[in-house]
Amino acid sequence: MSDSHAERSHPLVQEPVSLDEELSRLPEPPNGLPRPWKATRWKQAYMLGYFLALFGLWGGARLLNIHFLGLDSFAASWAVVSGIWLFLGLGMINIYHLRIYFRDYYRWGGNRQLGRGLTRYRRRGEALFELFARYRVGDGVRYFTFYVPGAGPALTRQLAAGAEPLLFDAEGQWLDDEPLFHKALLMWSQALDLSPGTLENKIAKDHKGLAKLIVRYLPPLPGLLDQNAATFERRGLGAELALVRQGYPAKCAYFRHSLHVLQRKVEWGDAYGWDSLTELRYEDMLRLHEAKASAFESRRLFLERHHLNEVEAAADKLQGIVARERSGPWVERKALKGGLQVLAAPHPTGEIHFEKVEGEWRAPEVMLQAYRSRVAYAREVNAKRATARKV
Repeated sequence: MSDSHAERSHPLVQEPVSLDEELSRLPEPPNGLPRPWKATRWKQAYMLGYFLALFGLWGGARLLNIHFLGLDSFAASWAVVSGIWLFLGLGMINIYHLRIYFRDYYRWGGNRQLGRGLTRYRRRGEALFELFARYRVGDGVRYFTFYVPGAGPALTRQLAAGAEPLLFDAEGQWLDDEPLFHKALLMWSQALDLSPGTLENKIAKDHKGLAKLIVRYLPPLPGLLDQNAATFERRGLGAELALVRQGYPAKCAYFRHSLHVLQRKVEWGDAYGWDSLTELRYEDMLRLHEAKASAFESRRLFLERHHLNEVEAAADKLQGIVARERSGPWVERKALKGGLQVLAAPHPTGEIHFEKVEGEWRAPEVMLQAYRSRVAYAREVNAKRATARKV
């Protein structure tokens, strides 16, 4: 059995108890999505092609007695193929990350009206935020982007101060529609998890790392606390020890919920193709957003109800004394210290930055003001264009 499978199947990770019912769950990803591109297949094809090209070039040069550039030597063939594959890899990354950009948002792509519209309302020195998708609200498809000042290149993944969003229809016309803007920004905010903009899948890595820590350090901790109870009490830490013992089951349930949230994020990311996502449907993003809001609120209430902040502080105090007294009479000191450190680690409840007003989710005011500012600029650009045509 592999280590990762053992971590996923360990009872402490897998088996819920009554405490887990206090924490709201996230839904599974929707059906009927466009078929995603799989990054692992791209990587496999890239590496297989590299080795085929390398040994094919070297073997072919030796077989045909070609001495050009010294290709009949392995070192020369390696240098040539590695250089070519470096540029090929950069191109593949761009295609994988930006396929909707080149298809719809790029001014020379498949939707030139939209591409020209995006360029028209872009100030000098601004970049487009690198998260592109089709936003489907009802029966209509919309497009949404942020103009980021001072970013330098044409595209950026950093949302700097002063960035302003703008909505477009399929014909490249900007839209002054605040209810639609709130929906588009909600979809965009969820897409940040689905399209993290990195070569490494950090969410999957975080899930695996957390499961590994839990399985390694938490199962033996209750027994170690019992074995070291007298030592803690002699140091005047009996109250902290009792608090940690009492809070241990609740913190394990909280950890399990953290793993569940990360796992669901991985499943949604896989369903959409991560950075190669193409289309978002409002009803799906709304369902995910509201489930997150419910889950994060349940985590906040769970923390308060079971006094987990106090439990974490007590565990931190216990591990502090164990860490300082290296020569103390501790039983399995290293495992005890590691278990207390993991138990003491705080885990965020999660945040929702939207506010529900009269049954509708509203974007943060700063985002709404930024949208209004870009709409005003778009009106100004249109007015100048109309004046220039009359002259």
